[in-house]
Amino acid sequence: TSISGSAKVTNRFEVGINVQNDELETAGTRRGFDGQIGDYDYSRQRGEVFGAYYLNNGDRLQGSVFANNDTAGAGVYYAFNNPLGRSEALVEYKRPYWDFVEAVAEQTTRDRVGIKHVGNITPETTISAEVSANRYNIEIDDDVATTALVRANVVQQIRPQNPYLGVGYGFDGEYVIDKNYRPLGNGDRYSPLPVNSREIHFLSGIISQPITDSTKANLVAGYAVDRLGDHGPQVEGNITQDLGEDVEAQVRARYGLETRDTNQNATTVGGHLKYKF
Repeated sequence: TSISGSAKVTNRFEVGINVQNDELETAGTRRGFDGQIGDYDYSRQRGEVFGAYYLNNGDRLQGSVFANNDTAGAGVYYAFNNPLGRSEALVEYKRPYWDFVEAVAEQTTRDRVGIKHVGNITPETTISAEVSANRYNIEIDDDVATTALVRANVVQQIRPQNPYLGVGYGFDGEYVIDKNYRPLGNGDRYSPLPVNSREIHFLSGIISQPITDSTKANLVAGYAVDRLGDHGPQVEGNITQDLGEDVEAQVRARYGLETRDTNQNATTVGGHLKYKF
């Protein structure tokens, strides 16, 4: 369950909050502190409070404070326009990280330094990229893994509307530089946080179409190949419904390779209810 919101205090200053709750029931997962595999129940929460200031030239400076059940952290972000598009530099310290089940269970946080960029090669071709250096921490220990992350995405518009059609290529690579291990009683060892290297290449088709004046549907479908793991189809989509001028509802779903372990597939279903003011 998530609650989020933001509001303009002045024309240049914005504040916001993001809060999430996860009542987690695991099956056959390994516990970080002792390495035992079993079915466990967890209740986990995380949150963010931020303030952002917009400069005269359109640049945006944001400061965030993070917290979970274990610790607190902070982040600074600076977004700016340039001849190639718009970029954002970021520094995060102990931001709660929930990208896979074990990360939620182990109260994982991530320290990160990176930069993101979005732009257009042509009016019909959009690109985005992201690089970062990352360090992962869990409740029982800091610095349990360090990685380098590289992401890139190219989308080529084929038809602008009725419906919108496009094709895309995505690259998602995260490479483990170092990872901690703990001993098991039988002489084996295990990692308290199962972060694994991946290099996923994803070719997709994109379609977007209003169903009615107040309803819009989006679908992305294609095939993903992890050079370091498995491969398989991937599909994700959403339907957004305006419930008046101020209220929006959305349902969404995704099926495809699991980020932590691409030898497995994962299905996720979610939605949101948004009030705009």
